[in-house]
Amino acid sequence: MTISAAVHTPLRQTALADEFRKGLATYHQLDGEQNGSHTDGVQLPPGFSGDEKALKQELARFATFLSGQSGIDLRATPSKNPERAEARKEIAAGAAAWVKAASRQALDSAVDAIANPALKALVATGLTRVPEEFFAAPSSSSGKYHPADEINEGGLALHTARVVAMADKIMEYPGFSSTPLEKDIVKAALVLHDTQKGGIPWNGYAADHGHLAGQFIATLPGGNTSEGRIAQRLASNHMAQWNAPRSTPPADKLEQIVSYADYLASLDQVYVRVPGQP
Repeated sequence: MTISAAVHTPLRQTALADEFRKGLATYHQLDGEQNGSHTDGVQLPPGFSGDEKALKQELARFATFLSGQSGIDLRATPSKNPERAEARKEIAAGAAAWVKAASRQALDSAVDAIANPALKALVATGLTRVPEEFFAAPSSSSGKYHPADEINEGGLALHTARVVAMADKIMEYPGFSSTPLEKDIVKAALVLHDTQKGGIPWNGYAADHGHLAGQFIATLPGGNTSEGRIAQRLASNHMAQWNAPRSTPPADKLEQIVSYADYLASLDQVYVRVPGQP
């Protein structure tokens, strides 16, 4: 089977913008879309005062902006099984060696991107205390979701690095313009957001792993400073409308950035490039 790799400008940008638009429509349950969350109807972003038409227009602008950012590739796969499953297996097999070798490097680069010394120290300490399974686990426990290369050993660490990189791009969008400190808090929260994904003790997948990550941050040196408490909140609510046992859609700009970054970097045809990737 031939699998399409990176699609380049202008075709790349048009196709990638379409992929982001589709993903965002599902995220917000536009046009009757259902996303499997606990919310009903259209979910408006925090502070958005327009109607559904205005939201579609804004999301189209956002999708076009993201598609123009460097370091994001579209790798199309069939939409239906068994062709989709076969394509994902092929992608995963071809990436297994570099994902295992480079995922920790990519994660370390995400930590290095945090400029604030206290937040960088908090995150670096956190990564010395996370379960070892975090570094070996795939990003999707079932293997059915997320980019296919993340099925591999090291996939969850790779996903984490990609989410941080996606957040960096989102925070350049005018609607999500952020201060340097806000950017560092978002990055700190996202480096640690899935560190308890397997639960305590680690056992595959925990529906409340966001809350567990927030509690974990609270145990770290610096975790209860004003910045640390914001990072706790952002990590706790990264699942947003998919939170269990109840939906908690983003309440402010930073929560929306974190939720979008995690969601958009998990679209199964979107591949955010990270250090160490061939």
